[in-house]
Amino acid sequence: MYNVMIVDDEPAIREGLTTIMDWDALGFRVADTAGSGREALAKLEQAQPDLIIMDIRLPGMNGLDVIRKIQEEAAGTPHHFLILSGYADFEYARQAISIGADGYLLKPVDEDEMAEELQRIYRMLESRKAADGGHRASGDRRYSDYLEALLLKDYKDGEAVPESVPAELQWPVYQVIMLEIHFADADRMGKMAEAKEQLTTLCHERGYGFVFAAGGHTCILLRQSLKSMDQASRLLQEIRGTLSSCAAAVYAAAGWEAASLGQLKASCDAASRLLERRFLFRGDRVLLHSDWLALGQEELESSGSSFHESEYRILSRGFADRLYYALEVANKETVAQILQDMEKACLSHGSSELSVKEGFARILTLALNKFTAEREGSSSSFETADLIAEIYGQCSLPELTERVRLRLEQLIISLSAGSKETVMKQIVDFIDAHYGENLKLELLAETFNYNSSYLGKLFRNYTGEPFNLYLDKVRIGNAKRLLAEGRKVQWVAKHVGYANADYFHAKFKKYVGCPPSAYRSSNREKEGME
Repeated sequence: MYNVMIVDDEPAIREGLTTIMDWDALGFRVADTAGSGREALAKLEQAQPDLIIMDIRLPGMNGLDVIRKIQEEAAGTPHHFLILSGYADFEYARQAISIGADGYLLKPVDEDEMAEELQRIYRMLESRKAADGGHRASGDRRYSDYLEALLLKDYKDGEAVPESVPAELQWPVYQVIMLEIHFADADRMGKMAEAKEQLTTLCHERGYGFVFAAGGHTCILLRQSLKSMDQASRLLQEIRGTLSSCAAAVYAAAGWEAASLGQLKASCDAASRLLERRFLFRGDRVLLHSDWLALGQEELESSGSSFHESEYRILSRGFADRLYYALEVANKETVAQILQDMEKACLSHGSSELSVKEGFARILTLALNKFTAEREGSSSSFETADLIAEIYGQCSLPELTERVRLRLEQLIISLSAGSKETVMKQIVDFIDAHYGENLKLELLAETFNYNSSYLGKLFRNYTGEPFNLYLDKVRIGNAKRLLAEGRKVQWVAKHVGYANADYFHAKFKKYVGCPPSAYRSSNREKEGME
């Protein structure tokens, strides 16, 4: 697939040419457009066009000047030009051909005529590629062998490479791009060889550098390091497009920028460690040094946290309980916030893919099992096992988090459809159902997405009592019922939410007027008299 840049000062023509032609079928893709000659020159390095389709009359700098400027500044990179002109500009078009343009088309452009011109230029490009192929292949293999042999050496940080470096590898900077390539069929070795050949062709045509193997991965040694997220995104898109015929998925990570080939192994190692954590990020670009910093660590260990360590860290934050409470009150915003907090926890620990998936699966299983068990089949349409299976099928942590959020949101909608209960009514019902747990106003505020002070005021206005007083009365009321049934005092204290039996004794006496043991005895005597 060859890149095309369309240059015309009329937006309608740029848009029309971009859309009317079946570029893929002709072997091209529109890499970029420009509205002037100066804009075209500014975009040249980024777009890397093999063919420039350009109006001869452009504001500020005509097409002839643009061709000459490109030939001066990019003399080592062959470009093809197709000129667009009106009848009055025929002399300009003739001059353009004399200085290197491949042809011209009269406006308005006829679709069939343009297709013929594109096919002709495509054959020229393919012919040049075939002529270069034999010489290039032997040279590229030699450089790949050199780089792979270099990885076996043990150079100290910053040490110059003592061997004679080929002139083609003497660059100001180097950067390794390590690829993780997934293949759909069983012929992995054959597909890997095909992928390496396609990448070699891409690097040769774009002047990127050379392809080599390192630690079971295919790598590209760039002659210019990636400086921005946009560059990282464009490079991965180009690599994926190049490998689309043989690879099912491609991920990539960049190593450190190196000043000499003596640092090649260090750059490879950095790329490998970052690639191990690629699950933590969206796979839409090459991962960069800034992504290391996003993990909150200066260095990453080569092996990920174990499942047990990661799971313990996440569960110790109470995510399962928080998620259960948010589902219980059908609060989609709180569910989304909890999932974001889980994602941040995984990022802060640099967790491995397996650790993240097992941790998420454990948390969701605990929360959903408790949630569905209390509904006696009302949520039978929601299968926890299906969600867990989806978790293990996600390609990145952001995608995993978003998928879980959508599924839980669907669950909430399906259970709360038609409900018109007020938030305060929900809170009171929640207390009545969970009085035996460690309830705090702060927990309810987080669960219902309120400021705790503001919620306290709303609660008092609604119930006529402060939160703690209302909770105590609910607990003592249930304690009286259980004691009247003959339950033991210590068991009742724990069941209604008082971990300390002495504290329960004091609270009970305050509200009822007698100790819990006396209340239990008096009720048993009444039963005996009856």
